[in-house]
This record gives sequence, C-alpha cells and structure tokens, in this order.
Amino acid sequence: MRKLDLPKNEIIDLYNSGLGAYKIAKKFSCSGSSINNYLRDYWGVDTKKTNNNYRKYTLDDDFFSVIDTEEKAYFLGLLYADGCVSDKNVFTIRLQERDSYILQKFLDSLKTNLNLSIFLPPYKSYQTQKGFSISSKKMCKDLIRLGCVPRKSLILKFPKENQVPEYLIHHFIRGSFDGDGTAFLTERIINKRTYIEPGLAFISSIKISTAVTIFCSS
Repeated sequence: MRKLDLPKNEIIDLYNSGLGAYKIAKKFSCSGSSINNYLRDYWGVDTKKTNNNYRKYTLDDDFFSVIDTEEKAYFLGLLYADGCVSDKNVFTIRLQERDSYILQKFLDSLKTNLNLSIFLPPYKSYQTQKGFSISSKKMCKDLIRLGCVPRKSLILKFPKENQVPEYLIHHFIRGSFDGDGTAFLTERIINKRTYIEPGLAFISSIKISTAVTIFCSS
C-alpha cells in the first residue's frame, strides 16, 4: 500500500469518538479502506469491535442543552474562541499543552472517559497541543443553536439572553478570554520616569474580528 501522509492522532481521535472510517476518509480525501488499513495495520487499532454507530466512551450528550451553570457558560465561551463545530456532527478543540488542564476539566464536566490526544507541531516555532474531538449529533445541534456555528470566524455573534442568561454571561466571557486573551506588562516613560503598566488583550471573532486592549491601573 502506498504510504499516505495522514495525521495519526487526529484520525484515531475521530475514530474513537465514533466517526466511521469512511466518513473520516472524506475529510482527508482518501478511501475508507486506506483509513481502516492504517488504523489496523500501522497504528494497532482494533477495528473489528467498532462500527459507524458505536461509541467507545461515555458522554453526557445533554451538557449543552441549557446553559444554566457557570461551567456550561465557561466552556461554551471557550468553544466560541477555540472550538470548531463541523457539519459532520463532530466538535473539536485544541489548546497549547500547558493549558491542557482546562480541557481535562472540560472532559470531566462532560462525564466522559475520553482521553486527550497530543498533536505535535508541524514546525519548530509552533508549540505542542492537546485536544479532543467528540462525535455527537445532539451536542453539535445544541452548540449551533447556542451560536457556536460551523465556519464561525467571520459570522460569530455575541450570544443572546435566551442562549446565555445575563447572570452567567461573565463566565462565558471568562471562557472566551481563556481561549483568546492574554495578559502582559508594558513599559511607559512619562516625564523621564518609567512606569510598568499591566494590561489585558482580548482578540475576538465575535461579530467581527477585533482586538481589544485594556490597561489596568498600577
């Protein structure tokens, strides 16, 4: 079999999430038999015990049915910032490896035994990431209803009251900030005196792609 350049961790993650080999093949423009061969022969995955409708992990599919807790609002905000919902009923999220504890808390909240996958950087200047993909028609439908839509970069809108209640909106913003925010120190010279000012920067694709910087008083 001709060797193909396929992302091992991502394919195994999708397969373990319940997505069948032939659906995965469409994503990577190859044949279903090639995916099966790689899973079985190259990567040692037991494909005989699974089928397209079989999920090998536990999951609370109703987690995003209603945003009524701090953690639900927070993780929705995180998905707004760094998540991806596909038309194939799969949602994916990755963060830098040092922030993987956030994703582990996410998995714990989803009541799933799915493990995080490691994604090695394609270039030396990039950092190693960890993440997961989950196949769930119910959850993806709920996420889209809550505004976390496929191909969201240029069309994402701030959630409405019926999506995220006002009393939880600050937790949604906190999750979005953890996905797209940063804290920093800036040196300023005024009248020959040097001042160090802390600041917060928030890059968001909600409504339009904007960068907001907030300087904190010292």
